[in-house]
Amino acid sequence: MMPPPIWYKQNLMDMVVAEGVQTRYFTLQKTIDVIHKAADRQKIFLVCKTPQDVLTLVQGGVPITFVNVGNMHFAAGKRQIHKTVSVDDDDIAAFRELAALGVACEVRRVPDEAGEAIGKLLA
Repeated sequence: MMPPPIWYKQNLMDMVVAEGVQTRYFTLQKTIDVIHKAADRQKIFLVCKTPQDVLTLVQGGVPITFVNVGNMHFAAGKRQIHKTVSVDDDDIAAFRELAALGVACEVRRVPDEAGEAIGKLLA
């Protein structure tokens, strides 16, 4: 089965954001290029597909200090480390590099749930 087209996923995200919240959909490079133009008062919530995408943003200068990890589905070549997170070797390497760069990564399914550090789950 083919995954849904990107516009379909974007429309779904648009439907679930709170009223008054604006959404933008950028490539990784455009995010790197424009994120620093945001006003200090702006609150920005980034959604990335993979930990490798997050690493690309951080290495490109995007000031990310915390990542909430979730919905990394099981697939061939991945192992499950949490109910909602499955990883492969590339994911693990990206998470370790993010940690080395000072980015805290944790799994937290809902806001009132205590987070679990990815590093502990990968050990």
